Amino acid sequence: MPASVPENVTNMFETMIPASVVFVIFMAVRVGCSYTAYGTAQNLIYGLLQAPLTSIGGGWWGAFLYLILGCVLWLFGIHGSMLMYVAMGTIANAMWAENMVAFGNGLPAPHPEWLYMYFVNMGGSGATFGLVILMAFLAKSQHLKTLGKVALPTSIFNINEPVIFGTPIVMNITMAIPFLAAPTVNFLLTTLVNTMGFAVPTGAMQNNYYPVGILGMFAAGNWTGLVWSIVLILIDLVIYYPFFKIYDDKKVKEEQELAAELEDDLLLD
Repeated sequence: MPASVPENVTNMFETMIPASVVFVIFMAVRVGCSYTAYGTAQNLIYGLLQAPLTSIGGGWWGAFLYLILGCVLWLFGIHGSMLMYVAMGTIANAMWAENMVAFGNGLPAPHPEWLYMYFVNMGGSGATFGLVILMAFLAKSQHLKTLGKVALPTSIFNINEPVIFGTPIVMNITMAIPFLAAPTVNFLLTTLVNTMGFAVPTGAMQNNYYPVGILGMFAAGNWTGLVWSIVLILIDLVIYYPFFKIYDDKKVKEEQELAAELEDDLLLD
């Protein structure tokens, strides 16, 4: 525009031209889609992308990968839960939406496996509530005992960053094994008992930060969710115990060696 044209008029034209181009392009897409069997761009995207992705990743295996890959990422210090939601959010949201529609109509959840998270990851990713109990009440090392007592209140509400980074579980091959094994066993066993009609999720979405056990009860809509949560915690205790014992003994030895070094330094001084 010539220099004599006021700046506000110039700015209007500068925005009008790209806006008009965008409008024309999307109008062409809209008209083009109307000549297809899909009718609209939304139906086209759903038919070509959403539906195939949902059929591949929306079942039992998709729910399992969603949960377990989140745990794998945590082992490298990456927020696995958030990253998996970014990667599979379109599939997960579709499954959760169908479950909620069924719940609203008084029908069983068509995809209950996508609600197993309320039982699988008690204490947070990796089902670490059992580990925190072991640390708080059975640890001999000061490191793990103190961490267990500090982390117990947050673990009750399924927040376990203090455990993941304080133990640490990140880049820790000893604790990585039960960190993956516990949620895997929880998922498989929950699948089994659900086929028997026990502790079946209603389809309603829950707040992940309800206390352990209470969350399971709300998810199932009755007392069976609480009972099954307690059973899984006991199983997780068994899974974590041998690895916890190995790591706790290692930490005790490290603390003894550090104490001996400090004592030697004091004697030299």
